[in-house]
Amino acid sequence: MKGFPKTFYAVLAACGLGLVFLASAALLAQDWQDQQVIEPTPQSVDLPPQDTSPAVPPAPEVPALSTDYVIGPEDVLDVDVFNVPELSKTVRVGNDGTISLALLGHVQAAGLTTSQLRAQLESKWSQTYLENPQVSVFVKEFHAQPVSLIGAVERPGLYQLTGPRTLIEVLAMAGGVAKRVSGPAGRTVVITRKGGFVDLKPAEGMNLLALDKLEINLRKLLYSQEAALNIEIQPLDTISVSQADIV
Repeated sequence: MKGFPKTFYAVLAACGLGLVFLASAALLAQDWQDQQVIEPTPQSVDLPPQDTSPAVPPAPEVPALSTDYVIGPEDVLDVDVFNVPELSKTVRVGNDGTISLALLGHVQAAGLTTSQLRAQLESKWSQTYLENPQVSVFVKEFHAQPVSLIGAVERPGLYQLTGPRTLIEVLAMAGGVAKRVSGPAGRTVVITRKGGFVDLKPAEGMNLLALDKLEINLRKLLYSQEAALNIEIQPLDTISVSQADIV
């Protein structure tokens, strides 16, 4: 190789070093790729749309008035005629059982339920004065069906029946039987009824003292499962709970 200039050998050496460098780089790149962890591509999941509207609390339950309530004298009624304020009125039922309304004069109300009176007023007003009237009747004050609770109850007094009520329900209206040490309840409760107990079904724990007086064992009434003792109370009844004997 004599006669070749030194630069030629220098070029050959540089090329050799370059090839070695490229081979080494290729091997390192291959090793680096082999060491990489291929993570799986997350799959998209269809989620249900979220409700972003503010939560609305449930409406409170409104206790419904009994539709069996029968209107009587001294009751105060709200009579409303839709879109006819001139005919709407708050009236008191008279002792003769009637109410006075515009265009109709005196109308019988006692002895009817609110729904029956509403239907009657709609019929009367539609005959000559109004076309398809919409009437609502609401008992504003109850006065016609009182019962008296006396004796060993927490709150003795006069209470109004706003619908069918049993003896236990009426006692509850007065706060229940008395628990005071000075005057706790005794063993019996006596119901006095002006019309007498005509349809009474006798049961163990009750005693008919007279045609208009019924005695019921208070403990059996409150703690037994005898439904016959829990009689239905009528307007104008007087309920007297006996007091315990003083020792």
